[in-house]
Amino acid sequence: MPLNLTPAEQLLYSTMRITVLNPNGTPASYGTGFVMDMSTNKSVQMPCLVTNNHVLPPTEFPLVKLTFHTRTEDENNPIGEKSISTICHPPVIFRHPNPEVDLCAFPLLPISNQLPEPILCVTLTTDLIPSSNKRFDAIEEVMMVGYPSALSDEVNNLPLIRRGITASPLNKDFQGKKDFVVDMACFPGSSGSPVFIYSPNGYTEHGQDGSFSHVFGPSRLMLVGVLYSGPVMKNSGEVTLTTKANFNFNTMLHLGYVIKASRLRELQQEIMKQLK
Repeated sequence: MPLNLTPAEQLLYSTMRITVLNPNGTPASYGTGFVMDMSTNKSVQMPCLVTNNHVLPPTEFPLVKLTFHTRTEDENNPIGEKSISTICHPPVIFRHPNPEVDLCAFPLLPISNQLPEPILCVTLTTDLIPSSNKRFDAIEEVMMVGYPSALSDEVNNLPLIRRGITASPLNKDFQGKKDFVVDMACFPGSSGSPVFIYSPNGYTEHGQDGSFSHVFGPSRLMLVGVLYSGPVMKNSGEVTLTTKANFNFNTMLHLGYVIKASRLRELQQEIMKQLK
């Protein structure tokens, strides 16, 4: 892990804005990706950029723009405002075996190895994913790291952090799917954003028997999901000028649909299966 960075700061260097380009090089769409080790071999890393299926079009080799942080040669620390961008075709896209699960990933090393300077990516691991029997409260505070409406700190190449709460219990499968809902402002461009529980100053531990205890001092960081969608309310309005005109516009509700992080293990197994 990078030196001289707090856990929260490290999360800022784990994400990347994905700009999908038209054949002429103009932006077609935006999304968020985060770097995760998809290898099941603890001695060999396979950093991949994880995002939603719908962020990367179904064409075989979409053209994308990625911007990396540069790092110091002697230490694994970011160099202030300096970054490096590249336009490339992902060498291969691994998609979740269930087409209804909006997850995919592509390996980063074939891309980063071609860059002229050393780069910094904080690589998340599946160790951050809570176990299936982990008990949560009905309401948990969550945070999301990404690029809503493609917004970011472009000078420092940093994403934006949003905070909210779970709108559906983490221990329940929302609508029978391995999803949950967050009460958080979620906009296009945030698709693919990792959702975390981060408690820097202690937390409440819930037992399987309904008991709970307060843990003071140690921090807690868990990757609980990946944002993929949000409900939209359609509205109709009428403006009368010299002629009648109808205007239709959509309003984003303050909610986001999140794929549970356990689905990332399924994607990991699919990647290992394809590489055999």
